[in-house]
Amino acid sequence: MKTKHTPGPWAFREGAEPHHQALVYSEESGHDVAVTYHDEGATNARLIAAAPELLDALQSITETLHQMKRDNTVSGMLYVAELAIQKATQP
Repeated sequence: MKTKHTPGPWAFREGAEPHHQALVYSEESGHDVAVTYHDEGATNARLIAAAPELLDALQSITETLHQMKRDNTVSGMLYVAELAIQKATQP
């Protein structure tokens, strides 16, 4: 699948007063990806920065689950994983 988002890996820098801004940026290009605010900004930025790796891992897991699709448990996990991928990749 061709990626339409800024390719990972992403990293983040914690912000400072007065707004506790945290910056998420591309490690490769240095371009900004997102800015978060408020006290939970660094926590949100950390999660956002992990998004490319999380998406890659989930896509890899779904490929494996498709190969293992033998019972309802695997089918249920596959359904949840595919919904999360769709949420992350569909406009």
